[in-house]
Amino acid sequence: MTDTTIPQNDTALLLQLVRLLIDDKKVEAEERQAKRVVQKARDKTTRELSEYNEKVEQNKQRICTHLKNQPSKFYKSAPSIRDDFAVSHHTFPDGNTYIRCLICGAKWHKGDTQETWMRKGQKVPNWTWIGWKEAVQMVAKSTNTATASEITTLAPTPASAPTN
Repeated sequence: MTDTTIPQNDTALLLQLVRLLIDDKKVEAEERQAKRVVQKARDKTTRELSEYNEKVEQNKQRICTHLKNQPSKFYKSAPSIRDDFAVSHHTFPDGNTYIRCLICGAKWHKGDTQETWMRKGQKVPNWTWIGWKEAVQMVAKSTNTATASEITTLAPTPASAPTN
């Protein structure tokens, strides 16, 4: 540094440092704002894609027959002679149960009606128009067997095992 760039008193030096700090803070604030704009755009795109995927999934479930051996637009075959539904009835260790279509992934829980499903404590419109009662009837006509999760039990430790 030369004598001309060095401030002559402490006040001038302090003002110069304050200006530099203010400039740095402005740059940081602009960078944060730019990141917020990019994040908002990314969130909007993600939300739109999610809504689109949800609509596609709902449409697939709406038009699904839930029947095995049905002709598709990709593979032409003779339709099945009897109604054999591609549904699975599963029970969890806590007793909760649901019926799921193995083709489209639609799930029906106890209490679902043809008009609404109960999901996460809220009523949701049922786009399949199949309630729990109809899903149980599909299970009865299916050749699939019901499944259940196992409850794990702990084996007794040698110290707690009975002695003779």
